[in-house]
Amino acid sequence: MIKFRNWVHNLWIDNCEERVLYCDGDRLTEQEYFQRFKWWLRREYRHQQQKEIKRKELDERFRQWH
Repeated sequence: MIKFRNWVHNLWIDNCEERVLYCDGDRLTEQEYFQRFKWWLRREYRHQQQKEIKRKELDERFRQWH
């Protein structure tokens, strides 16, 4: 759970920076950001975790050959 919270926090910081650079809109609080995008955040986090697992498996297979 801590990994997910840290991941969301980092995305929120990125979002704040993008809003400053590209928009004149108000910055969302971290809580507002999570409430607005929670379903996407959860889905994207799972996707990123699965991608990382597959990458590690491929790395391990590659090491076996060398």
